[in-house]
Amino acid sequence: MTLCKLWKMTFKLDNDFDFLIHDTYVEILHPSGFVFISDLDEQIIAGVNETVNQLSQAMPILNFTPIAEYITAKGARRAAKLLASIKSRNDLNLMNIQKLQSKCQLLGFHLVEDGNGKFITEEDRIIDLLEILDRRSYDYDLNTDNVVEIYIASSRRKKN
Repeated sequence: MTLCKLWKMTFKLDNDFDFLIHDTYVEILHPSGFVFISDLDEQIIAGVNETVNQLSQAMPILNFTPIAEYITAKGARRAAKLLASIKSRNDLNLMNIQKLQSKCQLLGFHLVEDGNGKFITEEDRIIDLLEILDRRSYDYDLNTDNVVEIYIASSRRKKN
């Protein structure tokens, strides 16, 4: 149990929801509690259409409409969070479609053209595509048996 004196008032902070609200910022001690209290997941899902519009402009070679439909129909929180994370990237205009297709193929799925000159993947591989776009999917090929090991990163802290 932690006691905190804030604004001349004393608050007992619950073990599940430890965060402090200051004048201009929120200090988050347990992120899961903050996400629950703030209803952040629902807000991210509610903003999917706006996010898709922005991403469609930044990466016009990809068709994000089926991704938005998947998220809203299934309430796919992980996909919505990945989409929001991708939107925050400042290098989206540098994406190379050939390299993206190669990475998808390495991970066992393909991008297909939608008939309008844009690419998308099957519904059951949308999360995989979003993990690639968010730089969360990576591979290693260090063994002599030439078997590629594929990993999903929980964070994407850049080494170099």
